[in-house]
Amino acid sequence: KDSTNIYYDAVHRYFTAEKSAKWKKNILFVENHFTQFIPKKVGDYSIVTASPYEKKLFKRIRKEKRVEILKISPLKVMPSGKFKVSLVYFDVSNPNKKKLHYANKGGVDMVYDYDCTTNRFLFVGTE
Repeated sequence: KDSTNIYYDAVHRYFTAEKSAKWKKNILFVENHFTQFIPKKVGDYSIVTASPYEKKLFKRIRKEKRVEILKISPLKVMPSGKFKVSLVYFDVSNPNKKKLHYANKGGVDMVYDYDCTTNRFLFVGTE
């Protein structure tokens, strides 16, 4: 994986800074186009992706009753000219055995500037 990629950087920074006990050792991400850029491991955390339509995800939710899952959003350009990548986490349950129920638990925006001289994104902070 390319550590200069903005999605890689956002996930790596989040889990390097986030020393909370709320995260288990296996972090589950909703699979989308952007998850191909994120690292498979950050420190002690292993990162796993899953499609919301996979049977194994339904089985895991039925077994554990509730699963925390993260979603990474597409890069956004802010009016200030800065860029942000959002990481949003959800509690996912399967109360009626047919559809998944996603409850938004919050998230963080990773904010970046772009340096034209080095052609790289520079981390500014979080919102």
